[in-house]
Amino acid sequence: MLLAELAPNFRRSRHGAITCVEIPASWDDARYRPGWRIETQAAAEIDSPLREAGRRAPIFAERLAEALDDHRVTVDGWLVDVAQYHAVMREPCGAWWAKADQHATMAIARAPGLSR
Repeated sequence: MLLAELAPNFRRSRHGAITCVEIPASWDDARYRPGWRIETQAAAEIDSPLREAGRRAPIFAERLAEALDDHRVTVDGWLVDVAQYHAVMREPCGAWWAKADQHATMAIARAPGLSR
């Protein structure tokens, strides 16, 4: 499983010659999570590109602008180079499998010779 599977789907935009991911300052709110889940590892990994490469900037207030029908509305946020953001989001963070396969998967994991 990759971090991208757990992370919110943030808006992309062009800023000069660079494509950026627009991350709202309130990005850690549950409303940005797929299925409203709170995935702590995804949240921690999003912090990394914000601190290293992100820059504070007003960003498009996607939901608010649509509700107000005013596409000039902005909110406080971060701009992160899309390439750097995607590099972080391609990191593995775990595994998943069908619930029906749970017992067989765990038996394989407990087999002698496998490291934990």
